[in-house]
Amino acid sequence: MSRVFVKKASYDNLDQLIAEIFTLYDINLRGKRVLIKPNMLGAFPPEHGNCTDPRLVAAVVREVRKQTDRIWVGDNPMRVQAGGGVDDSARISGIYEASQGYYVNVGAKARVISIGSEIIAQMPVSEYFLEADAIINLPKAKTHMIAGITCCVKNMFGAVVGSAKAKIHYDAGHAKRFTQFLVDLYKYFKPTLNIVEALTIMEGDGPTHGKIREGGKIIAGTSGVEVDAVVASMMGFQLNRLKFLQLASQAGLGECDLGKIEVVGDFEPWPNFELPSTYSGRPMDNIQVAQAAEIHEVWGQVGRLHPRFIEENCTACGSCAEICPAGAIALDPYPVVDEAKCVSCFCCAEVCPEAALVMPKEEAQTLFLRLNPQIREG
Repeated sequence: MSRVFVKKASYDNLDQLIAEIFTLYDINLRGKRVLIKPNMLGAFPPEHGNCTDPRLVAAVVREVRKQTDRIWVGDNPMRVQAGGGVDDSARISGIYEASQGYYVNVGAKARVISIGSEIIAQMPVSEYFLEADAIINLPKAKTHMIAGITCCVKNMFGAVVGSAKAKIHYDAGHAKRFTQFLVDLYKYFKPTLNIVEALTIMEGDGPTHGKIREGGKIIAGTSGVEVDAVVASMMGFQLNRLKFLQLASQAGLGECDLGKIEVVGDFEPWPNFELPSTYSGRPMDNIQVAQAAEIHEVWGQVGRLHPRFIEENCTACGSCAEICPAGAIALDPYPVVDEAKCVSCFCCAEVCPEAALVMPKEEAQTLFLRLNPQIREG
């Protein structure tokens, strides 16, 4: 039976907890090249709560440095091209300073490879991921409008360089194929250790502009799949509705049944946690409405969701139009979405720094009701 470490945490006891985790899992990094991979979503300050807290990054660097000084710290935000804007994201998020001299722009060196995925044949990935002997994965515990949650498995999407991530959303076609790709990528770059920053957590429509609340936990394990299962359960998700967990378990990457996972420490659900608009665990007509990875496949039959524009938030920066893999957004002078081209990937909402493009909650709930027959049949 595998073990997942869950402990109450504060900013004052991070060094103690990280040392305890390294001892519990007997982490040996001597002589190895170690990549420490936080979630650096973009140029957001720490108080925004959508990037890994720099204080955890600093604590992990200190612990790793006890064994090796061959350390890289970095991530690949989706919004920026390789080599451009990544350093600004690192500085503004606090991760640059927390890296204590070990920060690298991991998007500056890329190689096009195949990871053996049937979903995406080839993609540009960071050479730092390829050259690392060990990867320490430091995700932030957040909701995600497509995957349900973004945590250990989803955080490895950072291996893909820059805006190629958006193209993969588009090329995958629908959410089930995208989640299969995420599992394939996690399997290829399987981390040595996963440590989830849940000091604060994001609920609602993550991963960028959801609601931040206290989490008070550090969660860790050598199986990112099992750590994700524990985190999702604490959030209140039905694990059998999270497609990426089911696919990862089928691939032999870990258990997604809590009965087969030994939880060490302080497991307790976060009360009244708000799930994304694209997911509902509430009974409707005596069924459970499925998570987005399942319903996305039938959206085309009954209607699609398109991002809702909030003009008063918009600065006309153009990030949404730049990242849209379908070319569905034009500026005139504010974003205009061509709904015929839109593939409902919501990359635009993820990269928007001002929350000017959002998931339309009312339309999402209406669509859930219309999808009930398809879900019942499935």
